[in-house]
Amino acid sequence: MISPTNGTGNKGSPKDTRRKVIGVEIEGFLHFLLYRKGASKTTIDTYKSILTRFEEYLGGRELTLEEIDNYAIHLSTRDLKPKTYRCQLNCIRSYVKYLWIKDKTKIKPESIIVPKETFVEAEFLLPEEVARLLRVVKSKRDRAMLLVLLSSGVRVSELTGLRREDMLDRSIIVRNGKGGKPRVVFITKEAEDAYRDYHRGMEPGWMFPNCNGERMSRQYVARLVKRYSLLAGIQKSVHTHTLRHTMATTMLRNGARVDDVSQILGHTNIRNTMYYLHYSNDLLKKAYEKHMEKQSQTCYNKSNV
Repeated sequence: MISPTNGTGNKGSPKDTRRKVIGVEIEGFLHFLLYRKGASKTTIDTYKSILTRFEEYLGGRELTLEEIDNYAIHLSTRDLKPKTYRCQLNCIRSYVKYLWIKDKTKIKPESIIVPKETFVEAEFLLPEEVARLLRVVKSKRDRAMLLVLLSSGVRVSELTGLRREDMLDRSIIVRNGKGGKPRVVFITKEAEDAYRDYHRGMEPGWMFPNCNGERMSRQYVARLVKRYSLLAGIQKSVHTHTLRHTMATTMLRNGARVDDVSQILGHTNIRNTMYYLHYSNDLLKKAYEKHMEKQSQTCYNKSNV
């Protein structure tokens, strides 16, 4: 292998060489995720961003477990959300596992410690809060968009990739689902009516384009949701995912089966859907009385035969 030069004909430093090697390995890892694991573009972009920052932190130093531990400490000082912190460490661990399999590192992936996920109830909106949110939205596009998010439970990355031809009769084909898996989701009549009213007379294209007719960014949708929630005076931290939580919670509270909700949300693991369970004590009590009292009565009757 020819060592890189510094532009003057001299060989580059060992740090420059290591930095170049790490960059090549990261590209190989991302290629592996895309073509071998079927990772989505969003996942690839996220991993690339995380690993690029990690590479910059290393600054050409050798990849060691000590460096990874120090980087974990560095991340812990940045006031990241627990989920973001775990995501970054999981990404680095996946990258190290890739290198381990290719016999390009002595670091064992399991030696990289990632904090366990603690169960935290997902934030969701109550019916009266949903009504307040929609009341302040005057734009036909934005009202239709919020209703689609609230009634279908699609991720914001899926929403921005939808085209008008993906809309069917009160259902939407999600072609760019997480992990590259397509699925069909459903919307309420109110959402469909708002969508038809917004799109009346418009040419084919993005389902919810920006003001230039181009694909809307996830960040722009997030800003819209945040702005409308503030205008509505909702005393919660409302994000685009809050609307997904709201849809899942509404279905579960109205008696939907967890595995049905899981399929609609596009979850590959039903454990992810359990995150949306926020049954109040009253609902739990009603569920208990409905099922256990019936069983108890049956047993009582049989015992008296």
